[in-house]
Amino acid sequence: MTGGRLEDFNSNTDVHEVYDPATDERQTLAPLPTARSGTATAALDGLVLVFGGGEDASTFEKNEAYDPKTDSWTL
Repeated sequence: MTGGRLEDFNSNTDVHEVYDPATDERQTLAPLPTARSGTATAALDGLVLVFGGGEDASTFEKNEAYDPKTDSWTL
Protein backbone atom coordinates (compact mmCIF):
# COMPACT_ATOMS: atom_id res chain seq x y z
CA MET A 1 0.00 0.00 0.00
CA THR A 2 1.33 3.42 -0.90
CA GLY A 3 -0.28 6.56 0.43
CA GLY A 4 -3.92 7.00 1.22
CA ARG A 5 -6.33 9.42 2.80
CA LEU A 6 -7.90 9.53 6.25
CA GLU A 7 -10.82 11.88 5.56
CA ASP A 8 -10.11 14.42 2.81
CA PHE A 9 -7.24 15.80 0.72
CA ASN A 10 -5.91 17.62 3.78
CA SER A 11 -5.21 14.25 5.39
CA ASN A 12 -3.25 12.46 2.63
CA THR A 13 -0.71 10.02 4.08
CA ASP A 14 2.85 8.99 3.28
CA VAL A 15 2.21 5.42 4.49
CA HIS A 16 4.09 2.72 2.62
CA GLU A 17 3.48 -0.88 3.66
CA VAL A 18 3.86 -4.32 2.15
CA TYR A 19 1.59 -7.22 3.03
CA ASP A 20 2.89 -10.80 3.26
CA PRO A 21 -0.01 -13.24 2.83
CA ALA A 22 2.15 -16.16 4.04
CA THR A 23 2.51 -14.58 7.49
CA ASP A 24 -0.64 -12.39 7.37
CA GLU A 25 1.50 -9.42 8.48
CA ARG A 26 2.24 -5.93 7.20
CA GLN A 27 5.70 -4.39 7.22
CA THR A 28 6.18 -0.61 7.24
CA LEU A 29 8.74 0.60 4.70
CA ALA A 30 10.31 3.98 3.86
CA PRO A 31 7.48 6.55 3.67
CA LEU A 32 6.45 8.18 0.41
CA PRO A 33 8.34 11.46 -0.13
CA THR A 34 5.01 13.13 -1.00
CA ALA A 35 1.90 12.33 1.04
CA ARG A 36 -0.81 11.50 -1.51
CA SER A 37 -3.93 9.48 -2.20
CA GLY A 38 -5.59 8.09 -5.31
CA THR A 39 -2.31 7.12 -6.94
CA ALA A 40 -1.45 4.88 -9.85
CA THR A 41 1.31 2.34 -9.22
CA ALA A 42 3.32 0.15 -11.58
CA ALA A 43 6.39 -2.09 -11.43
CA LEU A 44 9.22 -1.60 -13.92
CA ASP A 45 12.81 -2.84 -13.93
CA GLY A 46 12.70 -3.81 -10.25
CA LEU A 47 11.27 -0.46 -9.12
CA VAL A 48 7.79 0.46 -7.90
CA LEU A 49 6.62 3.63 -9.66
CA VAL A 50 4.03 5.86 -7.99
CA PHE A 51 2.47 8.73 -9.88
CA GLY A 52 -0.59 10.92 -9.89
CA GLY A 53 -2.78 11.18 -6.87
CA GLY A 54 -4.95 13.99 -5.72
CA GLU A 55 -4.57 16.99 -3.52
CA ASP A 56 -7.09 19.69 -2.72
CA ALA A 57 -7.52 21.29 -6.14
CA SER A 58 -5.39 19.32 -8.58
CA THR A 59 -3.40 16.20 -9.38
CA PHE A 60 0.22 15.75 -8.33
CA GLU A 61 2.73 16.15 -11.12
CA LYS A 62 5.56 14.51 -9.16
CA ASN A 63 6.49 10.91 -9.92
CA GLU A 64 8.40 8.80 -7.43
CA ALA A 65 10.20 5.47 -7.71
CA TYR A 66 10.75 3.04 -4.84
CA ASP A 67 13.70 0.65 -4.84
CA PRO A 68 12.90 -2.37 -2.62
CA LYS A 69 16.58 -3.40 -2.57
CA THR A 70 17.56 -0.19 -0.74
CA ASP A 71 14.19 0.74 0.84
CA SER A 72 14.55 4.22 -0.65
CA TRP A 73 12.69 6.61 -2.94
CA THR A 74 13.84 8.71 -5.89
CA LEU A 75 11.90 11.69 -7.27
